[in-house]
Amino acid sequence: MKKLYVLFAFILITVAANSQSISEKELMGVWQVTSVTSASQNPNQAQLIAGLQRATMYFKNDHTFEFNSYSTNPTLASFIENTQNSQWKYDANLQTVAIGTAENNYSAMIIKVRKQNGKVSFLLQETNVELQVIKPE
Repeated sequence: MKKLYVLFAFILITVAANSQSISEKELMGVWQVTSVTSASQNPNQAQLIAGLQRATMYFKNDHTFEFNSYSTNPTLASFIENTQNSQWKYDANLQTVAIGTAENNYSAMIIKVRKQNGKVSFLLQETNVELQVIKPE
């Protein structure tokens, strides 16, 4: 039984070492999407994924949020419309970003921020789409 506890502790430490937190200051700035993954086979989500491939997110210092993409597909246009004139609020404990306004309780979009082995990804919780992102130099 003691070996089981030691094994569990080792696994927990290993996972914690590979998974890192991001501070609010690190989150601020421009993020470009480099790749998009999703387990869904929904054709509407396929259009969204195609549009997200060329997306850029701006987490500005004044907590305003912008989302841009060169895609013109209607699914993504609706997605962009939902985030226009939005602000962002970061929860460092949960590593989540809530996008929206105070009036809608920041409910337009929730992003789970992950940093593992130095790489950052944003999980769009409503769609379960994961964006691999980088901060351009």
